Amino acid sequence: MNDVHGVSSLFPLAAPRTGAWGPRLLHNGRHSFQEYPMQILEFDLDGEYVELKQLLKLTDLVSSGGEAKMAISEGLVLVDGAVELRKACKIRAGQQVEFNDSVIRVLALPPEAG
Repeated sequence: MNDVHGVSSLFPLAAPRTGAWGPRLLHNGRHSFQEYPMQILEFDLDGEYVELKQLLKLTDLVSSGGEAKMAISEGLVLVDGAVELRKACKIRAGQQVEFNDSVIRVLALPPEAG
């Protein structure tokens, strides 16, 4: 068991983060840079946008719309690095959504060659 700033590193609080390394907020409120696993998902957008709550469901990060709404309303979801509280926020190609230890990169579906 590793001790960081006098607090067990087994119980860090989740903190918004991007990349493979980033700050992790510990119980005493201090930041410690540690490596943590990050699941990166790529979502091919078929259309102009997808609603945030729907995106969380389509990527299987939540099991229901109610769970998605709760996570969003509690400020646990970031869009492009900022907390997003709108459940029906329109997510477009090029945007990035973070939830728990997952990052969703929203990509435009390539046009079909004709």
